[in-house]
Amino acid sequence: MHEEKRLLMDPFLLTASSDFLSLSNAVESCLEMQGFLFIQNRTNDLVEFEIEKPAYFRIVIQRRKDADVRNFIMPSIKAAKGSFLDVWFSRDQDNSRTEEAIICARQFLRSLVSSLPVAPWEGLKFRESGRAKKKWKDVLD
Repeated sequence: MHEEKRLLMDPFLLTASSDFLSLSNAVESCLEMQGFLFIQNRTNDLVEFEIEKPAYFRIVIQRRKDADVRNFIMPSIKAAKGSFLDVWFSRDQDNSRTEEAIICARQFLRSLVSSLPVAPWEGLKFRESGRAKKKWKDVLD
């Protein structure tokens, strides 16, 4: 497969400090406000939005289940704060349709970030926050 086409189809894999329910509700509200036509599938730990128009892409939000170890002297382990938000593009479309989907996804993500009470990387652990902020900025710019 041509390298440029593969890069265009790479998903946006993002970490957000927002809890699962808040983030999934914010995503749904932003999609509706922007007039996107979508289908939603929901379970307790995952929500998938399949956007059909104006361009095809999917947004998957998952409750974080990765371990967060606190207090290394007397460790306690619990699920890390926040959620994962992934944006996936179809491998079955031509480049122009994929580029259109990426533009729509970025437009949506800018709207989502502005609608959240705090930036999605705020409130994560120090190192994780820096990595998450860079990934979000790369996607938004």
